[in-house]
Amino acid sequence: MRPERRSSRRARGDPATRPLSAWVLPVALLAAVAASVVTAHTQAPKAAARASTAVLTTISTDAFRPAPGQASQDLPSPFHQGCMIGVKGTETHGCIYGDRSAKDTVVLFGDSHALMHFPALQIVAKRNGWRLEVWTKRECTPAETTILSDKGGPYSTCDTWRKRMLKRLEAERRPTTVVVAGESKTTALGSGGRALHGAANARALERGYVATLRRIRAAGDQVVMVEDTPEGPYDVADCVAADPGNPSACDFPKPHRYDREFELRAARQVRGARVIDLDSTICPHEKCRAVIGDVLVYRDAAHITADFSRTLAPRFEKVLKQVVGR
Repeated sequence: MRPERRSSRRARGDPATRPLSAWVLPVALLAAVAASVVTAHTQAPKAAARASTAVLTTISTDAFRPAPGQASQDLPSPFHQGCMIGVKGTETHGCIYGDRSAKDTVVLFGDSHALMHFPALQIVAKRNGWRLEVWTKRECTPAETTILSDKGGPYSTCDTWRKRMLKRLEAERRPTTVVVAGESKTTALGSGGRALHGAANARALERGYVATLRRIRAAGDQVVMVEDTPEGPYDVADCVAADPGNPSACDFPKPHRYDREFELRAARQVRGARVIDLDSTICPHEKCRAVIGDVLVYRDAAHITADFSRTLAPRFEKVLKQVVGR
């Protein structure tokens, strides 16, 4: 006789045969699991968004050349080598780059708005085997006109320095091309040492640039006028540093002002003078860009970064190769 088979329902723990107390723990566990799933599902998008924002901020901060927080130190090398003459200085010595024995010389002449173009010129000079000299003085326009100093009176050492540099140029025997640039936000002095403003100031600076460019041409040299870069209404690098994930928020409209375009009008009056216009690159579609590609354009409100200057080398080379040695 076979042993009696136990009920299969009881052997497998059939729910119908379980006591009520056996349901308490499983139900509690299921409720806890369900709650955790709902919570995780609800919070996941927020957590993902926070993680995404953190990653974006990290990537954006490190994505620019130079980093916005370090832009103020992204200066051309001659600045650290004593080639930006101070307010009291009246003579430039040394500051020769490229091939020192080259037949053709390029001279960079002006203030800090000239020196900021050195990185581009250094690339071009090296590529073409030219000698490159840097003649720059702090806040000193290359235009032959007396301007207001930061102390409130005539900037007399600027006049002395400019006069000496132009005489040196006239005595130079080797073929020379002079690249001229200066800050457009400059105040000329009129009769009696009176500071000029608006259109009167622009006319005085225009006449001064015409005089400088004609003097260079009369010495038998080539001259290239670089249009000054548009000035932003704020420190562009600081703006990008504050919101690196949205650099286009730091773009600004291209300014159009009669009293800030006198150097271009001057160049048009001098036979043989060439112009390098950078506005189409910096301000496409009338919007001046804070960042182009991955390169920070400005290191403050008015000066371009050394990294951005290097990207302009092809623009400078295209014009300079037409005149150097001619």
